[in-house]
Amino acid sequence: MKQLRELQIHLVVDEVQDINPVQRELVEILSGKSGKLTAVGDHRQSIYGFRGARIEIIAELWESFKKASDSEVVDLQENFRSTPRVIDLANRWAASIGRVRSMATTAMKHGNPIRLDQHRSHVALVGFGSREHEASWIAEAIRVLVPSEAEGAMHDKRDGSHRGLTLSDIAILVRSSTDVRKYMLALEEAGIPCIVRAGPDLFSQPEVLLFVAALGITAGRAQFLGSPINPKSLPNRIQAVLGCSPEPVAVLREAAKALRRTGLALDRNTEDRVLFASQAINRK
Repeated sequence: MKQLRELQIHLVVDEVQDINPVQRELVEILSGKSGKLTAVGDHRQSIYGFRGARIEIIAELWESFKKASDSEVVDLQENFRSTPRVIDLANRWAASIGRVRSMATTAMKHGNPIRLDQHRSHVALVGFGSREHEASWIAEAIRVLVPSEAEGAMHDKRDGSHRGLTLSDIAILVRSSTDVRKYMLALEEAGIPCIVRAGPDLFSQPEVLLFVAALGITAGRAQFLGSPINPKSLPNRIQAVLGCSPEPVAVLREAAKALRRTGLALDRNTEDRVLFASQAINRK
C-alpha cells in the first residue's frame, strides 16, 4: 500500500489534437488530481474528426495550461526536417485554417540551415485521370531520382555531408491494398524492384494487445469478451496471435513474450512494472 500511495502518474499524450471526449475523460482518470500530464499536438494536423475527435480539446488544454501556475506551454516552432520551400508552403496553408478558441497559432521556422531547397520541382501538386497514369508517373519519377544502382539524387546527412539516394530510400504510401498491383506492374515495367508490405490489422499486433491488456487490468476486467465464431473478435485475435486465453494478465504476459521474440528490448522487469502500474491504477 505504501508503494500505491507513492505512485504518481506522469501521463504523456501525443497527437492530442485527435482525441475525442471519451479519450479525454480517460486521460483525466489516469492522471488524477496528483498526476502530471504532458500533452503534445498541433491543431493544424487534426485528421480524426470522422471518429469523434474534437479539435476544441487541444485548445481547452492549451488555455488551462496557460492559466495554471504549475504548468507551461512550449511552442515548438523550429522545423529541422523540412526545407524552406516546404515550410513556406505549410505556413501559407496553415494560415487558411481558422483559429481554435483563444489558442495561438505560431508559424514554423526553418531550423536546419544545411537543409536547403535544390529545385522548385521538389514540392509539387500533380493530378491524374486514372490510377494507371499515376502509377506510371511515380515509376518515371523514381527513375529520375535513382537512374541506376550507381547513381542517385544527392541527399544531405546529419553530419553535413551528402550521399546519393537509393531505391531503398523510396516508399510509396497507399490508402488501401486494393490498387497495389497496379503500382507493382508499373514499377516492374520500369525495371524497378519493389517490396510490398501489408501488415496485420491493428488489434492483431502484439504491442497493441499489450496496451489493450494493460487497459483491461486498469478497468478491472476479468476477461475480454467477443463472438466465438467471428475471427475478428478480440478473444479470437488473442488466440490466433498469442495462443492464450483472453484474460488481461495472460494477454499482457504473452504479448510481452511475443515482442521479445521480435528483438524488442522489453525485459521481464519492464513487463512486471507495466503489470504493477496497471493493477495499482485499478486499486486507486
